[in-house]
Amino acid sequence: MVFVGNAISLNMMLDKTALEIEAVSVDEVKKILQWELDHGRNFVSCVGHEPTAKLMSVLLGIEIPFNRASIKLQTWDTLLVFQVLTRLPEGAVLDEEALAKIPFKWYRVNVLPEWAGDAVSSVYNRGLF
Repeated sequence: MVFVGNAISLNMMLDKTALEIEAVSVDEVKKILQWELDHGRNFVSCVGHEPTAKLMSVLLGIEIPFNRASIKLQTWDTLLVFQVLTRLPEGAVLDEEALAKIPFKWYRVNVLPEWAGDAVSSVYNRGLF
């Protein structure tokens, strides 16, 4: 399953999870979402801030619904994260226009099988890192 969000949290993970995180371009995000749509596989939005969902929709040319939902990522899921790169002032409520001026980056977070994390832990525990 592919999810689109504006944050990532440890609460989204199973108790033991291995992740692969990579910065990706807007075009890469568009390709992933369009592939899902073209193959009859819907993605799930977990964007909990309506102006951010609207801005993401404009940037991607794909409707990203506002959806204040809690999710639990499973093995082989992908979360596309829209990350704002500056800290917003406390209590700031930004509209679409203000959000469009803030620098951002996209990340692709792939949830890997538990054994992938075990392999990394094993190497780390042997002092090879």
